[in-house]
Amino acid sequence: MICDRDCFHCQYSDCVNDDLTAEELKLSNIRDKKSDVTLSDDYRTRWAQLNPVRNRENKQNHYQNNKDRYKLQHQIYYQLHKEELNRKRKERYEVNREYELGRQKEYRANMVTR
Repeated sequence: MICDRDCFHCQYSDCVNDDLTAEELKLSNIRDKKSDVTLSDDYRTRWAQLNPVRNRENKQNHYQNNKDRYKLQHQIYYQLHKEELNRKRKERYEVNREYELGRQKEYRANMVTR
């Protein structure tokens, strides 16, 4: 039994060809990479994965339409967690003090040249 590699019109009911040629492997890998996108089971997440541009536009439109509500939520959160946020900012500054001073120096140098 010799395989003629015409799989769509195969004369054998049980295929005898188990090995692939280099070209077939290459095509198979390309197809696998294209179809390797794992989609979520959740409908909304899957839609977002399949429509990234429309999803981004929808998010931007939603934010623009609800900007005041988000701003108010942010202000309330800040007031409730003011001490904690300031403590974390101070800790982050102390850990990255040299970096922050360098940024400030660079910013001031750029402001003078403008």
